[in-house]
Order: sequence, then structure tokens, then C-alpha cells
Amino acid sequence: MVLATVITGILLIVFGFRQKLSRAGWFFVINLVGIILLNGFARLDDQPIALQWIEESINAISWLCFAIAAQQIFRYAKISFGVK
Repeated sequence: MVLATVITGILLIVFGFRQKLSRAGWFFVINLVGIILLNGFARLDDQPIALQWIEESINAISWLCFAIAAQQIFRYAKISFGVK
């Protein structure tokens, strides 16, 4: 699952920067970094409650960035490609 998410993230980052949507590109970068961090945290043996809250915060921020960037890409596609 992580591999598919990373590949999709890379494709979205490339698309964002190629279409001169740098803000969306950077939000996708933040999302990708969050995914990689969470993958690293999942491999830790000791997972105290404080670490769980840090992971949840990273997850929420990461996917919020994804949602904002996806909305920007959708707006661009709607205008440029006539997507409804």
C-alpha cells in the first residue's frame, strides 16, 4: 500500500510542478514526507501513547495537505480540461 501511495504521490508532485501549480506540488511533497515518516514510525517496537498522538498529528496534517493540493489540481483540471 505504501508503494502505491508513494508512486501516486510522485506522479502528482511531477504533475503539479509541470503545470506550474507549485503550491499543490509542495503540498503533495509534504504529504509524501508524512507517509514516509509514518512508515518509519510503524516499524518501531516501542509505541508509547505520546508517539501515537504524534503519528496521528502527522497523519492528519499529511492528508490535509493532500486534500488541499487535490482540490487545487481539480480546479486546474476543471478549467483547463473541461472536467465537470
